[in-house]
Amino acid sequence: MLKELLVMDQEKPDVLSVDELRIILDYYSQHPPPWINNSPSLAKKKKMADTDLKIVEDVLRSLTLAAEHFRNLWDWSEFSNCYLNHNDKYVVWLACQCMAIILQLTELEKNNLIMLHMDKKTNEENMLKYNLKSNSNYKDYLKLYIPDPDQYTTVEGVSLSIVGPPKPLGDLILVNSTKQNLRNLSLAVSAGKAACLVGPVGSGKTALVHYLANITGHTDEKLLTVQLGDETDSKMMLGSYHCTDIPGEFVWQPGALTKAVTEGKWLLLEDIDSASSDLAAVLVSLVESRSLTVPGFRDRLIPATGFQLFFTQRVITTTSGYYHKQNIATDLLGKHYIQINVEPLSKNELIEVIEIKFPILKTIAPKIIDVFLLFSAGFHDNDAILSLKRNGRLTSTRDLMKWCARIVKEYDVTSSESALKVIQDAIDIFCCSAANPSIYKLSISIIISTIESKLYSYMLFPSY
Repeated sequence: MLKELLVMDQEKPDVLSVDELRIILDYYSQHPPPWINNSPSLAKKKKMADTDLKIVEDVLRSLTLAAEHFRNLWDWSEFSNCYLNHNDKYVVWLACQCMAIILQLTELEKNNLIMLHMDKKTNEENMLKYNLKSNSNYKDYLKLYIPDPDQYTTVEGVSLSIVGPPKPLGDLILVNSTKQNLRNLSLAVSAGKAACLVGPVGSGKTALVHYLANITGHTDEKLLTVQLGDETDSKMMLGSYHCTDIPGEFVWQPGALTKAVTEGKWLLLEDIDSASSDLAAVLVSLVESRSLTVPGFRDRLIPATGFQLFFTQRVITTTSGYYHKQNIATDLLGKHYIQINVEPLSKNELIEVIEIKFPILKTIAPKIIDVFLLFSAGFHDNDAILSLKRNGRLTSTRDLMKWCARIVKEYDVTSSESALKVIQDAIDIFCCSAANPSIYKLSISIIISTIESKLYSYMLFPSY
């Protein structure tokens, strides 16, 4: 799916980069249909020729982008009365296309509707005219829907709408792979597709979503985060009735999913591979039909403008690489979301992050990364490291950042005490999970030999 979006983005740079669907949905959430006389957009269009043609073209374009949304948003009786009886046969042909989408007609039923208003030759001429215009550049029409260009920001070449004051962007360092992941995530949001970030623990999956949320003004109130687990079922996510202090009175309390759908918020579901089967079924129904059914509350909820789903999925680190934890949720949802693979940073990128985030450690950054890579994911020939990885906890980039944060406190590149503290902190972070004393001792020797600080080796080995 992401590959298809990237191809589209290259062939038609404006299609996804301007967030076409979201722009139109945002506009019509506050304005009436284009054929209503008091529509602000109509006032602009009256300055052009063929006003009715422009209106019907815009309506058909909107229906093509989000048929279910506009089918329920507007009263179509006035539209059909006005444009199915228009003098311009091309306008009538376009109106027939619109009504076919609204009424969900089959191809045969649509052709019968068209034949009621024109002959076969005229139908073919209008079809050819429409196809020729569809292949031309028609993006200028979007200017009608953007009253304020400042409502949009650009993230790695992709324009996204701003819903509030941007927050501080935090400590995320934008190395090359991070920039590419941000672009892929922005493309998914721009296309209105659910996004699933897949990667090992500590690879930055959640940080990417929060970075995008901060830059687009999705504060804590507009970004809901739920850590999924065995006890997170559909009832908890949808909501339920709760009793009040008044006997016999119950009030509806929406869950995170219902709240996000009705209020147009962003929803981040951590560890989607831990979702229960009933929650997976609800999510699949939501992304397939673009509507949410909440038993006992509403039969059908259409997502408000701005609603966006994010998932994270953890891949398990092993001595032979990575593997996905498959369950019914990932099996059902796999074809409905855009998958973004968030791989660990390369050695050079990790060094770049350390040098930018902790400039004082620039001289020893390569040695720090060498030690970290010994205990992180990958292929290792050393028996001590293999045993530690099998029996200890998972090592992630968070551990690297924790180690560096400890080192920089009163660090002096010329101080022998600072050199000793570097090793001591590394042992505390990477080796304390070893249950076997011999493995612990051997891991220490590996750290020392890697950092090349043999001078202090006798100080670090406890006697067992």
